[in-house]
Amino acid sequence: MSSPHATPLKEQTRYMVPALEKGLNMLQLFGQNGELSFTQVCQRTGLPKASVYRTVQTLEQMRFLTRNSASGGYSLGISVLRLGFDYLSSMDIVQIGRPVIQRLRDITSYSAQLCVLDGREIVYVARASAVGEAAAAVGVGTRLPAHSTAIGRVLLMALPQQDLSQLFPEPSLSFTTEQGPKTPQELIELLGSDYRRGHAISESFYQPGVSAVAYPLRDRDGNVVASISVMVPRSVLPADLKTSLSTQVQKAAHELEKFLHTV
Repeated sequence: MSSPHATPLKEQTRYMVPALEKGLNMLQLFGQNGELSFTQVCQRTGLPKASVYRTVQTLEQMRFLTRNSASGGYSLGISVLRLGFDYLSSMDIVQIGRPVIQRLRDITSYSAQLCVLDGREIVYVARASAVGEAAAAVGVGTRLPAHSTAIGRVLLMALPQQDLSQLFPEPSLSFTTEQGPKTPQELIELLGSDYRRGHAISESFYQPGVSAVAYPLRDRDGNVVASISVMVPRSVLPADLKTSLSTQVQKAAHELEKFLHTV
């Protein structure tokens, strides 16, 4: 049942700008598919060629799209990347969290990171790399499947089972190793254990030879809004290392939450 205060859909859409909507939808199309030819854009949008041509030319001129001189195809340009980083750097969680994860990195000698959830994926929004790190080629803006990473699981573990079922409707899960969950049911059981523990640990779940310890970050209302973790270039974490890292990551999470509760 809709709220009596909800704005009717017709009212919501009456002020939309069709040309702007068209351009933004096209950018999303490239974001989902990578490089596309002009013909492919026409086919996938169902728009007239003249309309697609004008939109593509406008986006290219503004550097939101770039043209591959060899293939003739188009892909997202530098302006999209600039917008993304401007957005990430403007987030309170990033501004507040950057010095916290840097201290966590210095204390543990392992890389530390902050992530947020975007659908089924996590997005790295801040990262402090360990000296000489060669464990994983990830940086700010990197996306990884949430279900096969510890830092993603702590973002998923507070979701209602109905929401998880909608996020993962397929019978089996991809992008996982032998250590990771193979089905949505296995994931739900794993998330239940994470929730009861209050944090997540993964050992070679996503990438062999890489382990992680992660904690959720909650706002003043108790909602999980981000996650913090350390990444360790080891296949298995000894019990004493698990304990010490869990303690340090939890301290960092609590420190960051104190700031979040005042925002």
